[in-house]
Amino acid sequence: ASTSEKDAAVRLWQLTDGGRDAKHLHTCKQQARSLSALLSSPVLGGRVLAGGCFPEDVVTVWNSDRVESLRAGEQLEADKSIGVRGRHMEMHALLVLEERRLLTGDDEGTVSKWDVETGAEELRLQEHALAVRSLALLDASTVASGSVDTSIRIWDVRAQRGSAAVLEGQSDAVMSMAGVEAANRLLLSAGERTLKVWDLRMLKMLRELDGKAPAVVCGGSRRQPLLLSSSVDLPHAVLGWELKGWQRKFIINAHSSDVLDLEHEDSLVYSIAPDAIKIWQLAD
Repeated sequence: ASTSEKDAAVRLWQLTDGGRDAKHLHTCKQQARSLSALLSSPVLGGRVLAGGCFPEDVVTVWNSDRVESLRAGEQLEADKSIGVRGRHMEMHALLVLEERRLLTGDDEGTVSKWDVETGAEELRLQEHALAVRSLALLDASTVASGSVDTSIRIWDVRAQRGSAAVLEGQSDAVMSMAGVEAANRLLLSAGERTLKVWDLRMLKMLRELDGKAPAVVCGGSRRQPLLLSSSVDLPHAVLGWELKGWQRKFIINAHSSDVLDLEHEDSLVYSIAPDAIKIWQLAD
């Protein structure tokens, strides 16, 4: 697992006891003044990626598998930087695709696809008018990008062309999204700080859920997928929603301060707040 703080350092952790405990392994430092996005993925092996702000508006890549071989006091050096130096665009959103490809969304409304191995930019899509704050994987080749311009665009990232569809109707910035591949047609987005469910086949909003959420993620198992969200009404809690019927299933009073972000990996969910980063095991 990896975390970041206001000092722009990335801290690597080893989860133990089935995710119930964590041991700090190493702190990676970079030149950026702060971090705008952070992710790790099994697709990338042991790599951790962090998007930085000025003066280093690039994605820095570290190989966390090398931590164990470091000598005392030795710093883990970055493998590479992904981005165009001198092109000062803060990367707000990161998404890993198959075949070690990385998708980024930046503050000028650009969605780019990169080869993680070579650092080459393979595709640049420029249709949003303002910053892209969220990317969601819908299936192996289809992604959604959500922007401060209030639109959600659907892309075939294997095609060398523009967006296949546009979802409009929000009156405020789209800040967080999650795709539900099992449903094959639903996108869950947190625009206007409310939870909305979209039918991607009909390109139509189906419903708004009874709760406000600046952060949203899908977790659980394939047999029992769940929608998890933070909440403006219950800012210290993590809410769980059933995907059939869209009823609230549980509330976890997780923190003593506001939940800022949620991430998931398999059946583990990470809730991130100023007071702590907590790891939750979801039951089948």
